[in-house]
Amino acid sequence: MEMQKKKVNSIVWQVVFFPLGVVMLILIIAVFLCFFSIQVLSNREVESNVNALQISLNQLDNELNRIDEAFIEYWNKNKSYAYLSRISERRHIDLFLEYQLETINWMNNQVSLCSDVQGAFVYYENLDLLLFRGGTNAKMHEYIKSRLDGSGIYNHWEFVTVDKEQYLINIKKYDSFYGGVWLPVTQISQQLMVGGGLPGNVYMMDWKNENTSDQPSVYEALKNLDMKSDGSMEKIRVENRIYYNYMVKTPSDNVYFGVMIPKGFFFDRVPPTVKAILILLLLCMILVPMLIVWLRRKIARPIQVIDRAMKAVGEGDMDYRIGEKVPVYPNELERLMEGFNHMLNEINQLEMNLYRTKIREQQIKLKYISQMIQPHFVLNALNIVYTYRENEFPLVKKMVRYLMEYFRYIVYLKTDFVTLSQEMRHIENYLNIQKERYLESFDFFVEWESETSDCMIPPLIIQSFAENCLKYGRREDDMVFVYVLANIQDGKLRLMIADSGDGFSEESLKKLHSFIETRQYRKDLGIGIQNAIERMDILYDKKVGISIHNALSGGAVVELFLPVMKGGYHV
Repeated sequence: MEMQKKKVNSIVWQVVFFPLGVVMLILIIAVFLCFFSIQVLSNREVESNVNALQISLNQLDNELNRIDEAFIEYWNKNKSYAYLSRISERRHIDLFLEYQLETINWMNNQVSLCSDVQGAFVYYENLDLLLFRGGTNAKMHEYIKSRLDGSGIYNHWEFVTVDKEQYLINIKKYDSFYGGVWLPVTQISQQLMVGGGLPGNVYMMDWKNENTSDQPSVYEALKNLDMKSDGSMEKIRVENRIYYNYMVKTPSDNVYFGVMIPKGFFFDRVPPTVKAILILLLLCMILVPMLIVWLRRKIARPIQVIDRAMKAVGEGDMDYRIGEKVPVYPNELERLMEGFNHMLNEINQLEMNLYRTKIREQQIKLKYISQMIQPHFVLNALNIVYTYRENEFPLVKKMVRYLMEYFRYIVYLKTDFVTLSQEMRHIENYLNIQKERYLESFDFFVEWESETSDCMIPPLIIQSFAENCLKYGRREDDMVFVYVLANIQDGKLRLMIADSGDGFSEESLKKLHSFIETRQYRKDLGIGIQNAIERMDILYDKKVGISIHNALSGGAVVELFLPVMKGGYHV
């Protein structure tokens, strides 16, 4: 889980992969919506086409039903049929001609009432009487004669091809009577599907799978079609192309209307602008993964390699090197990897020299600062003795004792740290010297908690700040107190040096705060405080807290927060 969070927080994910992932998602949604819209439009157009086929088929079915009903009525009610079907020879010529004329008129009526009917015929086998009305196609007459042998299948509508023309024909047989009509397919198509605008290959088909398609391959595919239920749809393969076949069937007979729509037909009818947008989206879907792979190789991978290298160096492995091979013409990140290796090589070469130089500089600086401090103490002490009068020998004697203790502490300082109790006794001795000098105008208070007695601190640090209190806090006409306190606070050794004088001026505080922030020496600031702070920086590796301010009741306050050390080790 943690690794996943780090991966998501990576700049590579935030700047490269996440935006590209969002773009990829948008592209997928856009492509899906395009195909979905095309599919919806295709389904609506197919539904519209099937409805149009159904309407056309219903119109044709009404025509065919009307013809069937006319034949049934002729058999059952027409006197001519009742007479002509019973006689075996043409006797009573007047009556025969009368009923023959009535039959001809009935056929004329069928041809005239049914607009799609081109011709009609009747044949009385008992009289060998064949009558035609409408349609003068001799080939069609010959075809009908060839079917009047009683061996065929009758009473079904079917498609036939006569003299290269297709017809829908129905030959009915009732005892020894034959009759029927024929309808040209072209005429049916013109009247029933005019202005329909149906897409694909529109056809009609009968119960024998004979169909009106003028394309040989489509004709054969429909001939081999396994007839299914009305309104069904199935895929048909014709010459390696897929077609969607939709069929509807007349309710009263086995005549079908159908349309074969090539796969992709509706997409071909999509406006060029939509096609261009869809192709562009698909191209973008292909390019985005390629772009991700390219960006990972050129940006993400180098960044990750550099990040691993920085982590290794940050953990102290200065021997780590980036093993990636840099090409002949590197980009910025590849040059950065090469520069990283070169930088580590230089660092390794200079590390020991720089480390030793730093130690040497610190040692020299410690000695220099110590030498600056000790003459300063000597001069101040001698100046105090010099100020005494000849009749103040007891005071001189007392002062000499204090000075002996003071110089013994300074002369025998051989270490960088002393115990707090040693330093506090020394500061008491130093302040006693100052009190003997100023008598009525100065007093002090030194106190430390017992748990701080064995804490280690740099020698003479407190004295530098106490000297500053005496120098700037003492007033001729008023008593000045100096306070030196030590305690443990928040895991730190807190040293407070304060006085009851007028405190620091605003200008002095600005200078002190500026030095604390920058650690740059200022000539217009006391050298003692600056030296003391620099010594603590070196000895504590800049882990010292310093607060210099004025108390609310007046007087300067210096607070030092030092790491707690006992026996030379951090606690």
